[in-house]
Amino acid sequence: MIQAYFNYPNSRVVVHTNPDCIYFHEHRRPGKRVITLNSQSIGIEIEKFRQKKYSFCPMPIWNDLWLVVDFGDQDFEESVVRHIHRLLANRYRPFAAVQPRRHC
Repeated sequence: MIQAYFNYPNSRVVVHTNPDCIYFHEHRRPGKRVITLNSQSIGIEIEKFRQKKYSFCPMPIWNDLWLVVDFGDQDFEESVVRHIHRLLANRYRPFAAVQPRRHC
Protein backbone atom coordinates (compact mmCIF):
# COMPACT_ATOMS: atom_id res chain seq x y z
CA MET A 1 0.00 0.00 0.00
CA ILE A 2 1.12 3.52 -0.78
CA GLN A 3 -0.37 6.90 -0.08
CA ALA A 4 -0.14 10.00 -2.21
CA TYR A 5 -0.75 13.57 -1.14
CA PHE A 6 -2.00 16.09 -3.72
CA ASN A 7 -1.83 19.76 -2.71
CA TYR A 8 -3.24 22.72 -4.62
CA PRO A 9 -2.28 25.50 -5.27
CA ASN A 10 1.13 24.76 -3.73
CA SER A 11 1.55 22.19 -6.49
CA ARG A 12 2.76 19.09 -4.73
CA VAL A 13 2.23 15.42 -5.35
CA VAL A 14 4.08 13.39 -2.74
CA VAL A 15 4.13 9.59 -2.58
CA HIS A 16 4.62 7.80 0.74
CA THR A 17 5.53 4.11 0.69
CA ASN A 18 6.90 3.58 4.18
CA PRO A 19 4.27 2.96 6.90
CA ASP A 20 6.83 4.15 9.49
CA CYS A 21 7.02 7.60 7.87
CA ILE A 22 5.66 10.34 10.14
CA TYR A 23 3.42 11.55 7.30
CA PHE A 24 2.03 8.12 6.34
CA HIS A 25 -1.01 8.46 8.62
CA GLU A 26 -1.52 12.20 8.12
CA HIS A 27 -4.71 11.51 6.13
CA ARG A 28 -6.42 10.29 9.30
CA ARG A 29 -6.67 13.81 10.69
CA PRO A 30 -10.24 15.19 10.74
CA GLY A 31 -11.34 17.07 7.65
CA LYS A 32 -8.98 15.38 5.19
CA ARG A 33 -10.30 14.18 1.84
CA VAL A 34 -9.28 10.58 1.39
CA ILE A 35 -9.91 8.43 -1.69
CA THR A 36 -9.18 4.70 -1.42
CA LEU A 37 -8.20 2.89 -4.59
CA ASN A 38 -8.20 -0.90 -4.60
CA SER A 39 -9.49 -3.68 -6.84
CA GLN A 40 -13.09 -2.96 -5.83
CA SER A 41 -13.00 0.84 -6.21
CA ILE A 42 -10.53 1.65 -8.98
CA GLY A 43 -13.02 1.74 -11.87
CA ILE A 44 -15.49 3.94 -10.04
CA GLU A 45 -12.85 6.31 -8.67
CA ILE A 46 -10.94 6.72 -11.95
CA GLU A 47 -14.23 7.55 -13.64
CA LYS A 48 -14.94 10.18 -10.98
CA PHE A 49 -11.56 11.79 -11.73
CA ARG A 50 -12.31 11.68 -15.48
CA GLN A 51 -15.72 13.28 -14.91
CA LYS A 52 -14.09 16.00 -12.77
CA LYS A 53 -16.02 15.06 -9.65
CA TYR A 54 -13.02 15.93 -7.43
CA SER A 55 -12.35 19.66 -7.38
CA PHE A 56 -9.53 21.74 -5.96
CA CYS A 57 -9.46 25.39 -4.93
CA PRO A 58 -7.34 27.44 -2.52
CA MET A 59 -9.56 26.84 0.50
CA PRO A 60 -8.47 24.52 3.33
CA ILE A 61 -11.25 21.98 2.79
CA TRP A 62 -10.62 21.77 -1.00
CA ASN A 63 -6.88 22.35 -1.40
CA ASP A 64 -5.62 18.85 -0.77
CA LEU A 65 -6.48 15.20 -1.21
CA TRP A 66 -4.99 11.92 -0.07
CA LEU A 67 -5.02 8.76 -2.16
CA VAL A 68 -4.69 5.44 -0.37
CA VAL A 69 -3.68 2.98 -3.10
CA ASP A 70 -3.70 -0.69 -2.17
CA PHE A 71 -3.11 -3.40 -4.77
CA GLY A 72 -0.22 -5.31 -3.19
CA ASP A 73 2.05 -4.20 -6.07
CA GLN A 74 3.97 -1.00 -5.45
CA ASP A 75 4.91 -0.46 -9.11
CA PHE A 76 1.26 -0.67 -10.14
CA GLU A 77 0.21 1.56 -7.23
CA GLU A 78 2.69 4.24 -8.31
CA SER A 79 1.39 3.93 -11.89
CA VAL A 80 -2.13 4.59 -10.61
CA VAL A 81 -0.90 7.74 -8.83
CA ARG A 82 0.84 8.93 -12.00
CA HIS A 83 -2.35 8.33 -14.01
CA ILE A 84 -4.48 10.33 -11.58
CA HIS A 85 -1.84 13.04 -11.59
CA ARG A 86 -2.12 13.26 -15.40
CA LEU A 87 -5.90 13.52 -15.18
CA LEU A 88 -5.62 16.37 -12.67
CA ALA A 89 -2.78 18.05 -14.61
CA ASN A 90 -5.04 18.27 -17.66
CA ARG A 91 -7.51 20.28 -15.59
CA TYR A 92 -5.32 22.19 -13.12
CA ARG A 93 -2.25 24.02 -14.39
CA PRO A 94 -0.45 23.93 -11.00
CA PHE A 95 -0.48 20.12 -11.12
CA ALA A 96 0.88 20.20 -14.68
CA ALA A 97 3.94 22.07 -13.37
CA VAL A 98 5.04 19.24 -11.04
CA GLN A 99 5.67 15.51 -11.14
CA PRO A 100 4.91 13.06 -8.34
CA ARG A 101 7.91 12.65 -6.07
CA ARG A 102 8.60 9.94 -3.54
CA HIS A 103 9.08 11.06 0.04
CA CYS A 104 9.78 7.65 1.54
